[in-house]
Amino acid sequence: MQLSNFTKEATEKLTRKQRAIIFELAKSIVMDSPVDRGTFRGNWRFSFNHDQRKLEVHDRGGGATLAELQRFIDGFNGGTMWLLNGMPYGLNLEYGSSRQAPGGMVRRNVSRINAIVARIQ
Repeated sequence: MQLSNFTKEATEKLTRKQRAIIFELAKSIVMDSPVDRGTFRGNWRFSFNHDQRKLEVHDRGGGATLAELQRFIDGFNGGTMWLLNGMPYGLNLEYGSSRQAPGGMVRRNVSRINAIVARIQ
């Protein structure tokens, strides 16, 4: 195998794993989000900047939000991406104002990143 082919294949494999890890982390955060009308869960999105716009999306089950996140990840080729939620009460939810998610969504899942990475291997 030529070095250029090896490099291309290795890069593609790493990119696939990176995308899978990012999606799994995002999925865990979305699905751990507390649900009333589904507005908070429906407002998770990826961005390459700090776009904090609030969306009027209601997604109680999380499927539409996860599909949108997957479409974004499919086009990801490296760099920094942000998982954002523009709802103004997000910090309150993250720090315990919800009985559905007393340990938050982001902190809880980021602390599990090693387990997520091991599962993707």
